[in-house]
Amino acid sequence: MKRNAATHNLFSVISAVFVFFAAGGVRAQEGGSGGFYEKYKRRQSQRFDLIGYLSDQKRIRAEQDAKWGYVKKRWPFEPDLALSYFKLGGDVERGSKLGDFSSQGGRIQFFMNGLLSDNDRRRAINIDLGFEGYHLSGAFLSSPGSPQTRWASTESGGGLLLRPFGRSSQDTGLLFKAGYAKHDTVGFWGASAPSRSFASAYYGGEAKLYLLPFLGARAEYAATAAREEPGVGGKVSRSRLTYGAFLEIFAIAVEAQIFESTYQLKPTGGGTSVTDSYKGMGLVGTVYF
Repeated sequence: MKRNAATHNLFSVISAVFVFFAAGGVRAQEGGSGGFYEKYKRRQSQRFDLIGYLSDQKRIRAEQDAKWGYVKKRWPFEPDLALSYFKLGGDVERGSKLGDFSSQGGRIQFFMNGLLSDNDRRRAINIDLGFEGYHLSGAFLSSPGSPQTRWASTESGGGLLLRPFGRSSQDTGLLFKAGYAKHDTVGFWGASAPSRSFASAYYGGEAKLYLLPFLGARAEYAATAAREEPGVGGKVSRSRLTYGAFLEIFAIAVEAQIFESTYQLKPTGGGTSVTDSYKGMGLVGTVYF
């Protein structure tokens, strides 16, 4: 008897809830100001789904192509060139501060937009292929009592770029990179150390996000695998992380960035690794063509 009564009460509660929401839905359909149906439609309109997002992106790109009168070019790709100059400066640390350093250099990145995807650019996801080359040189000013009294370096490299997201260099996007770099140093890890060259492959990526049509943020990471270097007594690896904000006007962008670069030596026979950290700030100027 008690079980039947409990079942009856539960059924009554469920029925009441159903009637309440159904009535709310009817009121919403009849132009009422509230109700379950209206809430459901609002939630449905706010929902994110991947298919819907890709469809919207495809529609937006088609509208952009129509607006700018895009037609297929004589070339199988659209040239995309970015020339950058950077000036960096900061502290050098190896457990404690060794001194100050400054460096400057330049980079060129060239993309063949549309080479690996439809040239009408109507696909929601495209892949752009490119290349980069860079050169960086730096100098060192030791702190009083620092065991590192001398240091200078130059670094040059180049590699392949792959951009799976983003239509150009002036767009929110993501790219991956891999290449080969050579690093020539004087006085590295010791004031009396001779000139040395470290050569190795590098890999990394860049991410760029426009917050406004003229303002955005950018981050970049690059690293090398540990490699045995003659005369050093161990494996050397390098990594570099930069991030900052940029202001872009027409085809010129100025970026303020924070960076951290590390050089690590792992002795061959074990022992404690030696790590030099370079931390500071910099300015980057880029011109797009």
